[in-house]
Amino acid sequence: PSVPPDAGWQIDGTGDFNGDRKPDILWRNLQTGANVIWLLNGTAFASSVTLTPVPNPDWRIVGSGYFNGDGGSDILWRNVTTGQNTVWLMNGTALSSTTALPAVTDLAWDISGVGDYNSDGHSDILWRNSTTGQNVVWLMNGTTLSSTATLTSVPDLSWDIRGPR
Repeated sequence: PSVPPDAGWQIDGTGDFNGDRKPDILWRNLQTGANVIWLLNGTAFASSVTLTPVPNPDWRIVGSGYFNGDGGSDILWRNVTTGQNTVWLMNGTALSSTTALPAVTDLAWDISGVGDYNSDGHSDILWRNSTTGQNVVWLMNGTTLSSTATLTSVPDLSWDIRGPR
């Protein structure tokens, strides 16, 4: 595999980037800004694809999902310093375009998950406030925020949301 086994690399997401209905692994190196997708055939490594580097370490991959409804995974990014959010719309393993989402400048809000919460075929974004324990879902229509849904707050901050991102 083309990702060297050094401490700078981390797995930042999974998704089906090549349309084979099998999960692939999305890697990011915060030290260099490099981004790589490992294309898998089940549990076997098939090949790797190098994506556009993002040298600014403040930009983090926070999830992948089906934002444009084409059946292929797209990549959700958040700037942990400015609160900017953007989606890389992917055409397979190629970056097709980028779309800015509304910024959330209160940095206590973290993206905790991506999933199709309203069953419309588009991924939605789950947010959790690390100070108050509030939980909110952005219901998306593609890359457009159509509405929000407030979930039950969990003020005990020792609880985390874990799951697919």
